[in-house]
Amino acid sequence: MLRRAFGADVAPAMARITAMAAAEGLEFHHDGAVFSHTFEAHRLIAVAAAQGRAEAAVERLFRAHHTDGLNIADPAVLRRLAADAGVTWSDAGADAVRAALAAVRAEALPGIPYLRFPDGVTLTGNPSREALATALAPAAAA
Repeated sequence: MLRRAFGADVAPAMARITAMAAAEGLEFHHDGAVFSHTFEAHRLIAVAAAQGRAEAAVERLFRAHHTDGLNIADPAVLRRLAADAGVTWSDAGADAVRAALAAVRAEALPGIPYLRFPDGVTLTGNPSREALATALAPAAAA
């Protein structure tokens, strides 16, 4: 999976990402990450969003995957992560998440992250701080 994203030699890319994370005070241990299907993690984010806890859930999921080496497809792990993020677990929302993911796939986005702002500006990949600041300026002014 990493070779598909970064090419045959993933070590330099992983070293760069690990260093960037460390510069932000984050631990990145991708060598222990468990490759897994993320549908239920996406559904957890939707459940968390409905409870006003999406940011906390996403942060906990990323730390679970990229730092803790947890399997974010495991239902028991997801329930624990939901609790860690202050989210009340629910089995609801699978159809809505499937539809949202299908809509994103249908757009054939050029990369991740893909940020689309209300004024039509889009950023993809690793945008510079300047590009992010420019894209966020209209919202900050409002």
